[in-house]
Amino acid sequence: MIKSRNYRPLLMAEENENTHNPTSGFDPSIQSEKLAFDPQQMVKCQSCSRNNPPNRLACLYCGSVLNVEPLATENIKPGLRKPDVWEAGYNLVTTPLSNLNSVNVAGAAKILSLELAVLESILSTPLPLPVCRYQSENDAVAVRKLLAGHGLQTVIVGDQAFSEEKPPIRIASLYFLDTQIAFIAFNSQEEYVIPIADIILMVEGVVSVSKVDQVEKRRLGGKSQSLGEVSTIYDEPILDIYSRNDTGGFRIQTSGFDFSCLGDEKGLLAGENLKKLTAKLAMVSANAKLVSDYRSLRPVLGNVWEIEMRRDPKGLQHTGFG
Repeated sequence: MIKSRNYRPLLMAEENENTHNPTSGFDPSIQSEKLAFDPQQMVKCQSCSRNNPPNRLACLYCGSVLNVEPLATENIKPGLRKPDVWEAGYNLVTTPLSNLNSVNVAGAAKILSLELAVLESILSTPLPLPVCRYQSENDAVAVRKLLAGHGLQTVIVGDQAFSEEKPPIRIASLYFLDTQIAFIAFNSQEEYVIPIADIILMVEGVVSVSKVDQVEKRRLGGKSQSLGEVSTIYDEPILDIYSRNDTGGFRIQTSGFDFSCLGDEKGLLAGENLKKLTAKLAMVSANAKLVSDYRSLRPVLGNVWEIEMRRDPKGLQHTGFG
């Protein structure tokens, strides 16, 4: 019978050699790397007074925003949920920069989970643009604090400020009065009279339309043979007009709009007529700002605000014999 040996003295000697500190949470005799945070690294929540790991933006227990030091943001992994297109959210919008070199773009891009080139293209634009969109306002507040630690100042704008539930009113025509402009709604023919001095913003946009026509011939037995396919892609220019007291705005589309308000300047092409009407509105509306950068900024905006896609199937159209 073999007697078991007592290995306790050997284990005690090994512990003394490694100088294990019980308060550090790291035991080299059983761990190859340090997994836990030291007690002095923990962040105390100001709401519930509980300690949280230093790599979190919100409290693990009550969800409140933690007071994270800006210099400790490299270890933070936001991992925040971004809302779907149809969900309401909160956007962080940049403020104009006087010097791009004052911003740690690489650190900010890591926090925002954006490619470095994408964030640089956003910050190089003189216009205020969104850099992220989150479902919770607390998440937006926390990320805003982190970005400020890297020199990037932003403001929080909720989706409710854009009045997305009320799209711009499509108008069929307009006519100029002495100090007012009358807009005629496309469907209801209702008239909206707006003082020219109250028009503060006009935005040139575009709606991309893709149309696919397929021709098939049905044979006996239920089988069909494709005879051809025609794809048509075009951009329809639009103009959105916003007044001081109505954030919903009005929309002019080239299709279905009566350009008789141009008088003798009216041409044969709807696209050219829209350009003439935009220039005329900008001339008479001295208080309005004209934004015409949407076409060039659309790829950049698509990284934060996903481009909304809509499909309108027209169904099958049967032809006669032969």
